[in-house]
Order: sequence, then structure tokens, then C-alpha cells
Amino acid sequence: MKVLIKHAALTVVLCVAAVAEQRAIETAEQEVTIYIQDRATVPLPVINRAMSQTSAILESAGIHLVWKRGSTTKGNRCRAPIHLVIEKTAPPELRHDVMASTELSSGDITVYYDRFWLTAINWPSLASAHLAQVFAHEIGHSLQRLNRHSDTGIMKARFRSADYHDMQAGLMRFSSEDADLIRMNATRACLTTRASAEREPRP
Repeated sequence: MKVLIKHAALTVVLCVAAVAEQRAIETAEQEVTIYIQDRATVPLPVINRAMSQTSAILESAGIHLVWKRGSTTKGNRCRAPIHLVIEKTAPPELRHDVMASTELSSGDITVYYDRFWLTAINWPSLASAHLAQVFAHEIGHSLQRLNRHSDTGIMKARFRSADYHDMQAGLMRFSSEDADLIRMNATRACLTTRASAEREPRP
């Protein structure tokens, strides 16, 4: 009888552990760490609002952002962190309308702050929302691992004046197709990492 009780208790413990592991995996699938380096000395109120607004945009697509300062090579169990660097000026050879770029192989992002100066001067109340839109757009590229643009939403290649009003009002979001691609790729990254770990020999 004692043996049966012990086996039942062990089964319960294993089930609880399996549920906890699955919840941890699901959380990791939906969480992305962004290490941000501000080399352009963006005013703190602007960059802090932009980070908060970017988080809201990604939350609407089912992704929770964790912002940290500096850089690291460590990530969660599903993916390496994204490094987002704000440079003061863009390279002179870069097309004048390019505000940021993403290295698809690594997922890392570079934002060129000099491309925002006209917005900051002519439309100060839009500055943080415009920066957030660019952050979110490039994070979208980073998570999708695709060089593609959409007809609507955050992943549009070009914006009209109405889009800037929507940015300021907090109405710009990912299209449903883009949000699905982001979540699908996040899940795929976790499944790939998990499969690799299971193939590794146990010590």
C-alpha cells in the first residue's frame, strides 16, 4: 500500500513539474528582451515614452517586451535578446528616407536619430510616438525574420499624414497577418530550441 501511495505522489509531482515547464515555455514564447543602447543621447522623456508606447504596440500582437540597458549575449530559453542601438547619425551612403535597419540574421536593430530631428522640431508632440513606431516596425522585422512590408499597419513601408495622426493617437498597430507571423515565428524559435536541447546528450 505504501508503495502505491509513493508512486501516486511521484506521479502528482511529475505532473505539476510538467505543467510548470509548459507554462514557462509558453511565457518564454511570448516574451522578448530588448537591450537598448542610446548613443545619440535622446532626451529621456522622449525615449522612455517611446519604449512604453512600443511595448503597448507589441502587447497588442501578443508579445511582451522586457527592456534593459546595455548589451548581453544571454537570452531566455527560446531566443537571444534583440539589441537595439540608437546612433546619432546615419551613414552618408544610406538613402535619406531610411530611419532604421535590422540585421535579419541576428535580429539586431540600428536606429538613426538624425532622421527624427525634423519631426522633433516641427511636431514635438509626435516625437516619441514616431520613434515608437520605428522601434516597433524594426522589432517586427526582427521577430518575423523577413524583409517584407504590408499595405496597412505598423509594417507599412511609407506613411501618409493620416498615419502620423494615428501614431500620435496610439492607433497604429500590426495588421492581423503581421501579428500572426510574429507569434508564429516566436513559437517556432522556441520549438527549435527545445528540439535542439532534447537532442543533446545528457551528462
